[in-house]
Amino acid sequence: MVRILLISFFTVFSCGRVQTHMDNGHHYDDHGIKRYESYHHEIAKELEKETFIAKVRPSEPVKPNIKPSLRKYPDGPVYKTGDGRPYQVVLLSFDSPHRKQMWDWVLKFASEENIKFTFFVSGVYMLEHKNRGLYRSPDGRRGNSEIGFSRNKNEIVENIYYITRAYREGHEIASHANGHFSGKSFSLSQWNREINQFSDLLRNVKKNNRLDVEPGAEWEHIITNMKGFRAPHLAVNGHLYRTLAKHNYRYDASRYRVAPYWPQKYGNIWFFPLGVVPSDIIRKKRKYHKHVIAMDHNFYMYYKNVRLTAETKTRIINDVFMTYLEYFNTNYYGARAPISIGHHFVNWHDWAYWEVMKLFAKTVCSKPEVICTTHIKLLELIEKMPPGEYPQFCRGTFPKLPRPVVESNP
Repeated sequence: MVRILLISFFTVFSCGRVQTHMDNGHHYDDHGIKRYESYHHEIAKELEKETFIAKVRPSEPVKPNIKPSLRKYPDGPVYKTGDGRPYQVVLLSFDSPHRKQMWDWVLKFASEENIKFTFFVSGVYMLEHKNRGLYRSPDGRRGNSEIGFSRNKNEIVENIYYITRAYREGHEIASHANGHFSGKSFSLSQWNREINQFSDLLRNVKKNNRLDVEPGAEWEHIITNMKGFRAPHLAVNGHLYRTLAKHNYRYDASRYRVAPYWPQKYGNIWFFPLGVVPSDIIRKKRKYHKHVIAMDHNFYMYYKNVRLTAETKTRIINDVFMTYLEYFNTNYYGARAPISIGHHFVNWHDWAYWEVMKLFAKTVCSKPEVICTTHIKLLELIEKMPPGEYPQFCRGTFPKLPRPVVESNP
């Protein structure tokens, strides 16, 4: 009976196979980096054995950004070219954004390049440290968080400002839960508590911290229209998806899959996983596996013992960029499955990974037939497709772009 219920809940809406999740423990706090290293070897072993690689054939006023969210459109449907080839969607996201300097950099860059990001925000940054007891972690402890809290009221006001500004400028605001705990073994009630508290911390931010300013008229709209979720540590279980459906979330971005991979729908929840991509650099450094999750922290872990110089920083930027670029090219000239990359507002290796994100976005988002957009926009594009068209894209039944031949030197 239990097996029947599980199969029913995880009914596949689209193409592909049901796959198991691999836990990825990591993160940092406000005053340093908490390193969770053992998971890397475990993930490496699992990836080496993977057989699920997709078989695809072939509150200060802010002026709103009036540029379109999607860069270029052909005549007709915006999700495919005139000859029936799906646009290459690129999803670029940030987890736990909360630092003013980085907010300024990211929003300025996005405006200049007309790129839209998804920001997975953490509820604990809506609490001042001295009020941390208002948050209760899933294990029942009050005032406990792996990533700290806001240091003062000014930081909270800044967070409200930047989240609202990002929303006005066409970016997506989604949930990264609260205290950044691994939810792999959470019960249904623990997930419910965590997600309920997330909404409460945002909704009651003024009262909880006795702020002198109002969050603004759009704040409630941002909270009630939040449809995306990414679990801390990318750690999930079946209870999470029942909880997300109950709270009217539409998609989860916690999982990771070997690329190329088209999103699937299980029950009422879409899965938009991060890419797991081959990397020659990782293969050379770690003989037991050649894949890496397309996220800055995973590269940071490989390079964490490197002595940082201008030369090594340049090498890191080049290595990660080339890995991302091959991830893009494999899809762009082939399956056209969405690209999904996740970063953080963290100064690892002197902002090397932010330099990579900028370089990658500038390189690919201006290409023909490319849309650099948000997760929720991708979901809307998929659900507007005529019946039967999305499975055709998943199967790769469309004309491919010829990949340029790179001539080698004699």
